[in-house]
Amino acid sequence: MKLNEAIKGYLMEGDIRRHAKGSRYNKRLYLGRFEAWCQEQGCVMLEDVTPMLLRGYVAYVQELQLPPKQDEKERFYQTSTVMNYRKVVRAFFRWCEQEGLLGDKANPANRLPKLKAEEYLIPTFTPEHLQAMLDVCDVTESLGYRNYTMLLVLMDTGIRVSELVGLKLEDVHEDYLTVFGKGSKQRQVGIGPTTVKAQ
Repeated sequence: MKLNEAIKGYLMEGDIRRHAKGSRYNKRLYLGRFEAWCQEQGCVMLEDVTPMLLRGYVAYVQELQLPPKQDEKERFYQTSTVMNYRKVVRAFFRWCEQEGLLGDKANPANRLPKLKAEEYLIPTFTPEHLQAMLDVCDVTESLGYRNYTMLLVLMDTGIRVSELVGLKLEDVHEDYLTVFGKGSKQRQVGIGPTTVKAQ
């Protein structure tokens, strides 16, 4: 079977299962690049993909250069991005294996080496930062009071901004919110007494 036909089948299944839009976009992007790279290597058939070829692809992605910023000469993908490329390729070959597209051949992605992501701390807001944001809101006006309440909800619950924006009146209850979030999943999130008073 041709590699591009197998990729089309895999992407079609994601569409049918209604995977998240962002996830489907990334799979198309990553597998499109994978297919183009394989073609450059002279590999157009699914059964011709080997563990060595997949290792070569991961090494290629690690060396992809991004447009430089003003203060940098060279920029490469972060390890976390390379890990996403690897993850999508592994998921694709796992699907091929489940569909019987690999025949008797072992899954070549099973032997891809694991990558270790860089560990870094994301800076958080200090209590002073939070208070400064709340102080900017003019609670004597309706727009300012709305902004104040929205900030309280974000600080109290930790929900995503997109989840906050998507809230409807019927989603707001006395001491919790019904949130429709990532992966099209619905969940209930408790809110504290300060936020409850501001509703």
